[in-house]
Amino acid sequence: MSIRSTYLLILLAIAISVFSWRLMVREADTLPYFSDEVANVQATTSFFSNGNYVNDRYGLVYSSGIAVTWPSAIGWNLSRNMLGSRLSCAFFSWIFAVLLGFYFFRDNGYAGSESLATSVCLWAVTVTSPLALPYWYGFMYNLGELNSAVLIGFGLLLIARHPFLSVFMFGVAVWHGKYLYFPFILVILFADLYVQKLSVKRIMVRAGWYFIIFLLPLLIWMGWLCLNLDVTTMKQWLLTQFGWLDQMQGRHSLLPSARTSLSTLWERLSSPDLEWAGYSKGTKMKDLLFSLGAMVITAIGIFAVKAKKLRISDRQIWLSSMAAVIVGIYSIWYFFIHQYMWQRHFQPAIYIGFGLFVFWGVKWVKNRAADLRPLFCAAAVLLLTIQVVQGVKYPFLQSQLTYARSCTDLYGAQCEPLDQK
Repeated sequence: MSIRSTYLLILLAIAISVFSWRLMVREADTLPYFSDEVANVQATTSFFSNGNYVNDRYGLVYSSGIAVTWPSAIGWNLSRNMLGSRLSCAFFSWIFAVLLGFYFFRDNGYAGSESLATSVCLWAVTVTSPLALPYWYGFMYNLGELNSAVLIGFGLLLIARHPFLSVFMFGVAVWHGKYLYFPFILVILFADLYVQKLSVKRIMVRAGWYFIIFLLPLLIWMGWLCLNLDVTTMKQWLLTQFGWLDQMQGRHSLLPSARTSLSTLWERLSSPDLEWAGYSKGTKMKDLLFSLGAMVITAIGIFAVKAKKLRISDRQIWLSSMAAVIVGIYSIWYFFIHQYMWQRHFQPAIYIGFGLFVFWGVKWVKNRAADLRPLFCAAAVLLLTIQVVQGVKYPFLQSQLTYARSCTDLYGAQCEPLDQK
C-alpha cells in the first residue's frame, strides 16, 4: 500500500473512531434501567472494595463473572453514576476488541497501520446502525458476552504457539465470564487435540493437562472464597452456583409439546409471547446472517481450501469448522428451544458468526489484496458518511436527566426503581 493510501486510511480510522464514540456515548446515556446491569455493577464494585463478588439481587451467585465486568468498577468509582460505568465498559471493550483485531490482522501478514485501521473500522461496523450487530450495546450493560468472546479470541490466536496459556484464558472466559461459551470451548479443545495427531497415550496426557488448566480459574476462585470467607461459604457458593445453572436450564428447557421441526419453528417465530416478535426486520435478518450465513460461508471456505483456491492450516480448518458447528447448536437452541428467545442469549452465536465472517473474509481478501484495497477505502468512506449523518441527526446527550446520569446510588431507588424490581 502506498504512503498516501496509508495516511488516508489512518485519517479515516481516526474520524471513524471519533464518530463511533459519539454513537456509544449517546447510547450509554439513553439506555434504560436493566436489573442485571445494576447487579453486575454492585458485584464488581463490591469485589474491589471488600473482595466479595456479591450483589443484593443474587448474592454471591453470578452469570457474568469478574473477568468481564471489572471495567464497570473503574467507571463507577470515577464518576459515581451509571453513565460513567457504561462508558468505562465501552472503553475497555473497544480497546481489547481493537487489539484483538490488530493482532489477528498482523498474524495474517498485514502491516501495522492497515491492521489497526481495519480493526477500528470493523468495530465501527458493529455499533453503527443499520450495520450494527443485534443487541450490540449489551457490553455497556456490563453483561459480559462480548468481553468473553474477546478473551476467547485471544486464546484462539495463541493456541498454536502457547496452548496451555490459551486453555487458561478459555477457563477465565467461561468460569469468570459467561458459562454460555462452554460448548464452544469444549469443541474447540477437542478439535485442537485432534489436529495435533499425537498417539493415544499422549492425547490422554495432553487432554488431562487441558482439563486441569481449564478448571484452574475456577479452583483459584474457590480458594479465594475459602481464604477470604470460609470453607462453608465456598461449598455453599458451589452448590448455589450450579443449582442456579440447573434452575436456569429448567426455565429455558424444551416445552413438553415442542418439536424440532419447521412447523414448530414457524409457530414460535409467529408467537407474540416471544421476544423475537418485537425485533425489526433488520435484526431478524442479521440474526439469520450471523448464524445460518456463518455456517454457509464456512462450508464455502472449506470447499475452496479443498479445491486449492485458499490455503489455511489444518488447525484453522478444524477450528473454523467446529465454530460453525457450535453456531448451529446455539441456533437450534435459540430458534427451537429457548423459552423466551431473548436476544442477549443469542449473542455468543452472533459474535462467533461475526468472527467467522471476518476470518474467511480476510483469507479471501489476502488472496486478492491488490484488487480490493480501493474497495476497502471506499467502504470506509461510506461507513464514515453513515456515521456523520447519524451524528447530525441525534444529539450528543439528552437534554433531560436520564437514568444513566440519575443513577448515583447503586443500592438506592435511583438505580433500581421499586416499581421495576
